[in-house]
Amino acid sequence: MDNRRFLLAIGLSVAFLALYNLFLGPKPGEMAPKREAAPMVSAVGNDGAEKETDQKMAEAVASGEPATTEPTADQVVVREESERLFTVDGPLWTAVFTNRGGALIHFVLKSYRDDAGQPLDLVDQRAGERGLYPFHLAPFGDAPVSAEANRLFFAGPEGTSWNLKNGDDATLVFRYVPASGAAIRKTFRRSGQSYVMDVAVEAEVKAGEWQELPVVWGPGLENSINLGVRLTMAPPQLTGMIGGERKELVFKKVAIPKEGVPEGGVLGSLDGFFSWVAYENTYFAAVFRGEKKPLGDVRYQVAENPAEEKAEGEDQTPATGTAIPVETRRLSYLSVPGRGAVYLGPKDQPVLEREGAAHRFVDLDKVINYGFGKTFAAWLYKGLDLVHGWLGRGNYGWTIVIFTLLLKLILFPLTYSSSVSMAKMQTLQPKMKAIKKKYRNQKDPEQRRQMNMEMMELYKREKINPAGGCLPMLIQLPILYGMYRLLAVSIVVRHEPWLLWISDLSAKDPYYVLPVLMGVTQFMTMKMTPSTGDASQKKMMTYLMPAMMLFFFLNMSSGLNLYWFVSNLIQVGQQNLINRRIFSRRKQEQQSGRREVSPRAGRKQ
Repeated sequence: MDNRRFLLAIGLSVAFLALYNLFLGPKPGEMAPKREAAPMVSAVGNDGAEKETDQKMAEAVASGEPATTEPTADQVVVREESERLFTVDGPLWTAVFTNRGGALIHFVLKSYRDDAGQPLDLVDQRAGERGLYPFHLAPFGDAPVSAEANRLFFAGPEGTSWNLKNGDDATLVFRYVPASGAAIRKTFRRSGQSYVMDVAVEAEVKAGEWQELPVVWGPGLENSINLGVRLTMAPPQLTGMIGGERKELVFKKVAIPKEGVPEGGVLGSLDGFFSWVAYENTYFAAVFRGEKKPLGDVRYQVAENPAEEKAEGEDQTPATGTAIPVETRRLSYLSVPGRGAVYLGPKDQPVLEREGAAHRFVDLDKVINYGFGKTFAAWLYKGLDLVHGWLGRGNYGWTIVIFTLLLKLILFPLTYSSSVSMAKMQTLQPKMKAIKKKYRNQKDPEQRRQMNMEMMELYKREKINPAGGCLPMLIQLPILYGMYRLLAVSIVVRHEPWLLWISDLSAKDPYYVLPVLMGVTQFMTMKMTPSTGDASQKKMMTYLMPAMMLFFFLNMSSGLNLYWFVSNLIQVGQQNLINRRIFSRRKQEQQSGRREVSPRAGRKQ
């Protein structure tokens, strides 16, 4: 995910504060129990005797054991003459399989929509254009069966549709047995209440010996990815979990040579022994794990889509007027072993934790990449989710507003301390200037040492921490970055509306109202904050910082702009109250001839 713009903004802000303080400010010297086999949805071929074989295989998949059924004495041709579709409808999803190669052609998530408002299908429509659907045999890599089997009509289940309630299971078996050669069988076992599917894709390489076959996922996830309005939206990538850490390969960064590449694409592998591997984007994932051992042979292929190729440097624009980024014109496929389990669903923290524990996916929730600020983002997610629960799981925009208010209340003591420290530093400017004037030769190490000692004595006498004005401001930066990472990758704000024109908190504000309001309130905050510098320095801080923040936040998500706008707005109110209290006390002390030594009125040195 591209964090460069945001990190640059944060970096410049930190550098600005640090340089200001340095040159202009004061200088102080596992495993889930096995489930019982579900009722079998049996397959039919040219001989009813095949049902017993398929039943054994289904039971073996359900129990987690390898399928090792014995072949018949005389091999019987098992196949069909035309294509049939099979629909499995569950509470969470609708899956459509085809007997052409025994593949998955649709997997629609019922709780999510694509950017066009249509039911979200995790099977990319480009799969049909290329004739290579998920769970087809991988067309690259070593396998005992040719990928030509992807065009053959397998013998499929007897029925064509199943309606699963919570707790119901269905097992679909697809078989292809030629007159000579290796028999192929594919088994898919689904539970209506889970996003996880058990898979076994095997070939009989010898009598009674079955070998798993590599299968493919690709060329993407979901059909409508509106990258034009989501600056932080990540393109598809391959992620492997090894030793509790993520190992990533971004497909768009794989170089495709112009010549000498087999089948128009570049082949490669992700090295390591992975507890699971994922084909993922920002909000959804297809996560695969092996049956009993880590995945050590994870291959991929990246190719250009001929239907979308353009001349170098030329953008392609569809009828909607939205430019298609270069990475969406690429086709990427992941090849994994064909026996194990796969999670197909959203990257939703509670869902991933539940499914991971139930189906032996170790650290499945780590498929969500919070990046460098993962600790802050994880804490902030729990806080947001708690507030969202308090509000009855309603509008997530108001959740962000209320959560921001609570954060500001928690940080108020630091804000108050910062403002008091800055105000007191203002009153010391004449004395600090006098000390600097006393030691004019700043190049002399001894004079500089004496000046710093005298400055420190002044701070000690006046009970002022010279860093007290900047530290609370710097503490807020990790929170800001944590909110940025959270709102950039969390599916909870995807397509979530707030008010009027804000229909998607994960997308940028189409009219730039929130970024402008953020910039205005940032200006007001800087203008009201006490400064230890002179008028020109105060003016630079007041105008430069808001302009810089506006520039970097202009195309950020509406949710992030909403958070920072509300934070600034609350800060304006807080700062107004603080300034009234601080400066009214200082005025009273000046009138009575007393010198302020603490934030409390009435105390004397």
